[in-house]
This record gives sequence, structure tokens and C-alpha cells, in this order.
Amino acid sequence: MPATLPHSIGGLIVLLLITILSVVKPQGLTPYGWRKQQEVRRTKTKGRMATTG
Repeated sequence: MPATLPHSIGGLIVLLLITILSVVKPQGLTPYGWRKQQEVRRTKTKGRMATTG
């Protein structure tokens, strides 16, 4: 029975770490998200300019 205790504790630590990482998120957009958002906005603007010009 005592031999399984370290494995149980290790498993619990892994699960807690995964839970914490999935809940804690950075505020606002990440640099990747910001670039993707700008890319979408640029393509929409270019599409409008081509149809109205």
C-alpha cells in the first residue's frame, strides 16, 4: 500500500497542474491572436476597397 502513495501524489500533482494551466489565461489577446485578428481585418478592408473602387 505505501508504494502506491508516491504514484497517487504524482498523479494528483499532474492533474492539478493541468487544471491550473487550463484556467489561468493571459489578459487580452496573445501576440498570435492579435496578428491573426489584424490579418482578418486587412483582408476584409482589401475586399471592400476592390468592390467599391
